Amino acid sequence: MSDQLINHDHGEAQAHGAERATRSSRWHAVGLVLAIVVLSGAAAALGGWWWWRWWSPAPAGTIGQDQSTGEFGWYPKSFELGQAHMASSTFQYVVVGFVLAAIVGLATSFLGRNRPLLALSTLGGASVAASAVMAIVGRALGPSDPSTWANASHVGEEHPGWLTIGHADLRVWSWLSDLLHLSRGRIPIPTPLLVWPMAALLVFGLVMLMAPPLPPVATPAASDSGPGDLSQDDESLQTHS
Repeated sequence: MSDQLINHDHGEAQAHGAERATRSSRWHAVGLVLAIVVLSGAAAALGGWWWWRWWSPAPAGTIGQDQSTGEFGWYPKSFELGQAHMASSTFQYVVVGFVLAAIVGLATSFLGRNRPLLALSTLGGASVAASAVMAIVGRALGPSDPSTWANASHVGEEHPGWLTIGHADLRVWSWLSDLLHLSRGRIPIPTPLLVWPMAALLVFGLVMLMAPPLPPVATPAASDSGPGDLSQDDESLQTHS
């Protein structure tokens, strides 16, 4: 009878230890996700500020009209220098984004060494969001898009340039162009935004492949000592009796 009670208490202690281990594992997973998301968001906000500071000051320009097409638009005062300065914003976004994304990927590889799939999926989503956050923060710090004043009533007005991100035009079928009301039959794809997920996942994958996983954290599962557990001395005494 006493053996059954002792075994019952020992089983309960093991169950409680396993439950605590499961709860602790869940909290570790939640903490890992939050750490990656917060780290990516902070790096993206810093990147937006860095991007703007590197590109500034904004080039001066005026609202004018193209005599050949009749379209209104913003034109830099010094056309060659202004166009080069505007084009450099894409290059600077790529450089800043790559550096910060690589740092986030490196940090994630150490934080999620024992949870690679969870860290990988979280980093993938967070890095995509970070690319947009960096662009939003950088543009918010700089002047607004002067093309919003590109009409006949604002011709001759001076407005500074704005942060731009280059894009690739994806040609689509004519029926899809008519459906989406695309004037040029192309969809602009902001390819520089891909630098964040590409750099973060590349660095994360390289580190995970080269570095061995950390030893698992010891959890008090079956080794928990409870009020009904038997010590070696108790077991020996019970055997002799």
